[in-house]
Amino acid sequence: MALSADYSHPIFIDSSYRNRRAFPLPSEFEVVIKPGTGQNPNDPLGIGYPMYQDGVSGSYQTGDAGGPGWIGLANGIDPAEFNNAYLGKYVEVVNPTTLISKGQSTVAGFIDPGSVTGTIPGVFITAPISNAATGDLFYIRQFTSVPQFRLKATTPYATGTTQITMTGGSLTNGTYTSSYLYNIKQDGTPSRISNYTGGVATVFPLDTATSIGDILEVYTVKDNESGMSLPGSMAAKSVMVNHRISLVWVRIPRRPLYVDMIDVPTSIQTTINILPFILIRFSNSTNGTIQSNNPIAHNAQFVLPIEELSTDIGEFFTLRCPEPIVIKFNPSEPIRFGVYFPDGTPLTFAPDDVNASVLEVPNPDLQICALFTVKRELN
Repeated sequence: MALSADYSHPIFIDSSYRNRRAFPLPSEFEVVIKPGTGQNPNDPLGIGYPMYQDGVSGSYQTGDAGGPGWIGLANGIDPAEFNNAYLGKYVEVVNPTTLISKGQSTVAGFIDPGSVTGTIPGVFITAPISNAATGDLFYIRQFTSVPQFRLKATTPYATGTTQITMTGGSLTNGTYTSSYLYNIKQDGTPSRISNYTGGVATVFPLDTATSIGDILEVYTVKDNESGMSLPGSMAAKSVMVNHRISLVWVRIPRRPLYVDMIDVPTSIQTTINILPFILIRFSNSTNGTIQSNNPIAHNAQFVLPIEELSTDIGEFFTLRCPEPIVIKFNPSEPIRFGVYFPDGTPLTFAPDDVNASVLEVPNPDLQICALFTVKRELN
């Protein structure tokens, strides 16, 4: 089915699902049509990997029977790291001796930190975990899944170790190959398991030492990179033809930006309000369409002036472009998307969502998304 000339097709771009290894910044990336199917994910996400871990404190309440409850935390969540990534995520409570899960729930909200320390002392959960106790291990995980395997180290392993004995692990060779091993008591990088034979895992060299009694967890992984879905009206396209492209809106985090200032020797943190405009790219290639005496603008499709935003509230702000453009475009090819400073460099936030070396999901507070409409031109 061909795309009707009078039909505007929406295309939604979201930096959350980019390949962060190839494109570390949410402000510049490529949207593939079909992601790769290699053994090693381009941007691995650990199924069950903890976003946050703590101990259960003496403050614990199950709530009404069958209803919600809350769990107090031994250390509490530092407000500096807290963001809405935890809301709705998977909660697990684990016995620290047997490593057996006591129950699961999801995060429904957060206990008011009060005015003393500001630390968030606990979380509300959607369903009570009735047998939780002081000293248990508490996790907030990315997905509704527990680790593939959990064990305590019976041998100390020095930094750089490549062979780990998986005491109590599977007897089947290859079970944990291509999974990741992580020491939950350390802040190091998870190590990929390249081979599992005879109860021994060959791992990427450990970047932190492991002591006897440290808890190790094995996580299966998925690839974060999602391909662009192609409805039937668009799938038949095989060549570039003229399309009328409209930028309906772009949603940008309300975060400080790193900007090079002529009167400052290094980049400084500032707000987007100081910029006269930003550039937006949406194309199959780097070719632009703008006629301008600004050589940087030649590689963009849209120029968005920056309005006064200082009175706005919320975590994001929205910019819109009233005028469409016509470019040679093929919806069945990868799409290049970018948001740039007037000097042509990608927007860089402080902080930015650039860490693809760990198994964490992208931080939703640091993503850029945009909605375009595409309409084929018949002339």
